[in-house]
Amino acid sequence: MWSFSPPTLASLLLVAARASALDDAFSSMLQVRAEPVALTQEDLAVQAVTRLNPDMWFKMPPEGRDAKCVGHTYDTSKMPGVAVVIPYLKENVTLMQRLVGSLVANTPEHLLQEIMFVDDQNPANTSYADVLEALHPKVKVHRNAERQGLTKAKVTGAESTTAPVIVFMEPHCIANKQWVEPLLERLMASPKLVAVPVIDSLDEDNTNVYSYLQNPWGGFSWDTGFKWGGTIGSRNHSWRSPDPFPTPALSGGILALTREWWEESGRYDAGMAEWGSENIEMSLRVWRCGGSIEIV
Repeated sequence: MWSFSPPTLASLLLVAARASALDDAFSSMLQVRAEPVALTQEDLAVQAVTRLNPDMWFKMPPEGRDAKCVGHTYDTSKMPGVAVVIPYLKENVTLMQRLVGSLVANTPEHLLQEIMFVDDQNPANTSYADVLEALHPKVKVHRNAERQGLTKAKVTGAESTTAPVIVFMEPHCIANKQWVEPLLERLMASPKLVAVPVIDSLDEDNTNVYSYLQNPWGGFSWDTGFKWGGTIGSRNHSWRSPDPFPTPALSGGILALTREWWEESGRYDAGMAEWGSENIEMSLRVWRCGGSIEIV
């Protein structure tokens, strides 16, 4: 385990849990049914303070972060802005609306430069471009004239943005409190880093149910299939939560990196059609090119 001074405090990103893969592309994306949002008085207060469009109202995850994270403050004045890139195909628009709401509410305004959805030639009934762009001035939709597939759509989305930091995300997520500050803190300290947030779970049968998961590390088997290897603590007994931890491989498409390192390291391989294995290819390339991957 690497040591850091001062210790970097981990944050959490919450992701909708598993569902059946789509047959006709973007199989890694999930068609999850959105339960009606059940807002508490605290949730309503958050929506009011952030002046969210009611279409973006979301249920704030219950507090479950490490005690060292709760109440920790970051100096965001020198942190770079981020572009959040979200490809989508035949996704649940309600979950995408809630994702936008959580990004707006839980990201310092000056850090959230743009939210770029990439419509990978959705049919008219699942494009939602007008609906998404009406949510907030920072939301943009790039519409592909032809189907590119998940990996190439990410490259297209990154090319359509200008922020110094690129965050790739999936359309069925909720961004938790202080989700971006720890990532940016680590990227500022290590520009050739790919920073992966701790990923928790939304119940696919009830998207209001949030579960905190133990911090895992990821690797891959000889057939290049990704697999979780266990908890960080089981791999390195000297590790102390919430310190960042190096991981051999990326689990999928939720990550942050500087635009400079994105370009220098070769981006994603745009020749990889549809979805799958781009995380393994990028993991191998990042480590072999002098970079690193951390769970933050």
